[in-house]
Amino acid sequence: MKGVFALVAILSFLGFGSAAVAQKDMGPAGVVCTLTVEGMACSACAARVQKEAMKIAGVTVATVSQPKGTAEITFDASKTSPAAIAKVITDKTGFKAEVRGTKK
Repeated sequence: MKGVFALVAILSFLGFGSAAVAQKDMGPAGVVCTLTVEGMACSACAARVQKEAMKIAGVTVATVSQPKGTAEITFDASKTSPAAIAKVITDKTGFKAEVRGTKK
């Protein structure tokens, strides 16, 4: 069992970590923002960022990639903003999140 954990740790370190993805009911078409998230070292880190993003009112989809250091968030612009999402992720996870871009 230790060997499996060691292999997962090595693969995560080398950038072969998995992406965490979650989705809520989309409702009306959302806006997508991309965040840069610094400090994620493994797929569990990406899962933590994704989990906190999904708790934000208005967020419908969160796709987080530890190897890329990014989070792509789909959200309802009438309920939240990219800056607010980045702030929650930074405050709740300890990973520094910054807005990279937004698209409709």
